[in-house]
Amino acid sequence: MVSFTLGFRKVGNAEKRRDKRHPAPVFSVKIDGQSCETINWSLGGLLLRNHRGYLAPTRVVRIEISEQLKASQRDARLTNAGPARSGPAVYVLDGQVVHCNATKNQLAVRFVHLPPLLLKFFERHLIAYRQRRW
Repeated sequence: MVSFTLGFRKVGNAEKRRDKRHPAPVFSVKIDGQSCETINWSLGGLLLRNHRGYLAPTRVVRIEISEQLKASQRDARLTNAGPARSGPAVYVLDGQVVHCNATKNQLAVRFVHLPPLLLKFFERHLIAYRQRRW
């Protein structure tokens, strides 16, 4: 018999993540020049769709994340969330391939180092997205 106060069993696989994953907003990303979109993202990395080909795990890649969101996600609050610019800001950083599924055209990368400006970018867009939903 299992005690309800002392004996709990794990159900399913517990995730060992430091950072919460967010499915939205969806960002346009380039990996070594190839355009992709986020399936989900966190402050630790990205899971991407529309990636063609195979990249070996641990390979270091160049990640470009654009301030430009998909047309369906544009909102006045997002436009006003940051400083005025003539065009969308592009954040460039290094990432390391975690896994690549060429059959599903998916790629998971983790950030080697998250610059403070990119951290503010994610925070700004997550706050604006949540405000839009409420």
